[in-house]
Parts: sequence; structure tokens; C-alpha cells
Amino acid sequence: MGRKIIACTEGEHGLTVVYDTDTTGLAMVRYSPDALHYHWEQAMAAGNALYAIVSKPTSARSDGSGSADSGLHCSQGEMFSFEEVTEYPEEAFCLDDVYNDNRVGKKCTWRTDPLEVPFYLCHGAIIRSYAMHPGGNRFYVSVTPAEHRGSNARDYGDDIPDLTEAEENAAKAKAGGTFTYHTKTREWTHLGTWMLPFAGQGYYDPELDAWVGFDMPYHGKIGCCDIPSRPWGSPEPPIWKLCNKDISLVKSSVLDNTNVLVGMGSGRFCLVQSMPRDGVDDYWGDGDKFELHVTTFRARYGKKGELTITDSRLVSSYVLSRYATYENFAIQAFWM
Repeated sequence: MGRKIIACTEGEHGLTVVYDTDTTGLAMVRYSPDALHYHWEQAMAAGNALYAIVSKPTSARSDGSGSADSGLHCSQGEMFSFEEVTEYPEEAFCLDDVYNDNRVGKKCTWRTDPLEVPFYLCHGAIIRSYAMHPGGNRFYVSVTPAEHRGSNARDYGDDIPDLTEAEENAAKAKAGGTFTYHTKTREWTHLGTWMLPFAGQGYYDPELDAWVGFDMPYHGKIGCCDIPSRPWGSPEPPIWKLCNKDISLVKSSVLDNTNVLVGMGSGRFCLVQSMPRDGVDDYWGDGDKFELHVTTFRARYGKKGELTITDSRLVSSYVLSRYATYENFAIQAFWM
């Protein structure tokens, strides 16, 4: 969020930790919403706020017995925003005290958005793609449609009951597709049942005037597409231009879809990959059996308007900590 890195600690009543890269100041917010620790789906920064979408569980049984956390059987999306506020709830913290920047009345806290998120996040429905509008006041998410799953779905436990008829009808009424949220008006708009063509986050690049992201089948190639021109909806998805050149300079026999793409601006991008070290046969266990490879490159349009890659270079490689088990390791990379 701006020049700040925000993280949430685990566990009930976890803290929100805020690190300011300009002042090296560190602050802690009490408390983070519990849903961020158990049902977090995706987070994205837009404007001067961080938005987190979570799956909101209902009670585990139709008769009201069982806790909400015990059964994620029908989850309505819910969104929290972390932003500056003028009214001071007890859990807000003062940026003046932490960063000593002489600003008056600047406090941040988590707030629950009053509007219902217009899609379900359960029974196979996930946020497949998301991107920020270059104007900074709107973001887009593509959600796969939910599929009905019975009480034997091992994903959520064997004691989860089927959806009631009302819940199933509500889930069907809220189809998947692409949605946009306006941070000023706090309104959601359903653009259509089509999906954004990239996987994960798409990065807007002003040199290309397009979003750039991973190709959907696997994370070995990138592509680009235009930003939807009509914020109120469109029957067709944006056209996807695929770059046929592999962006990875490091080859591995292990297929890993945990690669992370980071937009650096001005047509520059960074690819972060986690791969086993040479001579390692057993991929499980200590993290130092793996290493991170950081590759930078530029994306450009060719003479015929095709997407091309230039100036690819392997910047560096880093061995992971032996104390971080690889099966629990997830790459977090961003450009500031």
C-alpha cells in the first residue's frame, strides 16, 4: 500500500504488521479480522488502501448447530479494507506516533465493506485473475463459477451437509465471471461471464498500455490484453496476445506453478522461480534443497504488433533457508 508492506500474523486475534520502507518504521494494528487468518482469498492494493477478499462461512448445519469455522459449505464473499480513517475506533493506530511524519489525525484500521461481494467463493469457485485499473480507483477480479458439492467432499470434511435449496439457488444466481469494484463509490459491477485471460495478477504497463500476466495453462509464458473499455459491462473478453518465447532462463524437470511475475514499470518485469538445486533427488524436507532464481526482462510490441521479450537476464540465485520446509513455502514478491 504505497510505500508500506502489510502482513497479518496467524492465529486468533492476530496482528496486522505495517512496515514503512521510507522511514523503516514498524507498526502493529490490534486486531486483524479473524476471517483474514482462516478464509483469506486474495488481497490487492488500490488507491491508498489495501483490499482483502475473504470467504465468509455460514453455520455448518441448517439447524444452527456447529460453529461457522467448522464448515465452509456455503461461503458468501466478504471484503475488508485497510485504510486511513477520520473516526478513531479503539483498534486504530496513529501513523504520527509510528512514523513521526508530522501528519495530524492519520490513523489506519481494518474496515468491513458494507456491500455484499457479488459472488460465491465455495465449491470450487476461486478468484482466478485480478488486476488494478491504471487510474488507481478500480480493480477487477475474475471468479470461476461454483459447482455443487455434496457432503462427501473431502475438501471441507465429511460432516459438511449439502446446500439447502435456497442456498443452491442463490449460488446459481451469482454466476462466475469478471467483476469490477470502484473504490470511490464502493460499488460492484458484473462485466460479464467471461474471464480475464491471464492467471493470477495482471500488471498494467504504460509502455504497452495493456495488462501483462502469465498465460493461463501454465506459468511458462506471458501475454497481454487491453483494459476493458466499458466499466459497465462487455459481452466479450479482451483479446489475449501471447508471447511465444519462454520467459524462464532456468530449466528444471520439476513442473512448478508457484512462479511469481512482478511488474516493474516501463516495460520491465521480474520473474521469481523456486527450483530444486542441482544434484537434489528428494524434493521434500529442508528448504535449502531449493533455490530462488530471479530473472528480469522487457516486454515490447514487435513490428507486427506481436508481444516480444528482450533483454532477458538471470540477475541472481538464492538458496532458501533450511529452516523453511519447502512444502509450506510460498513466494511473495512485489515491486515498490
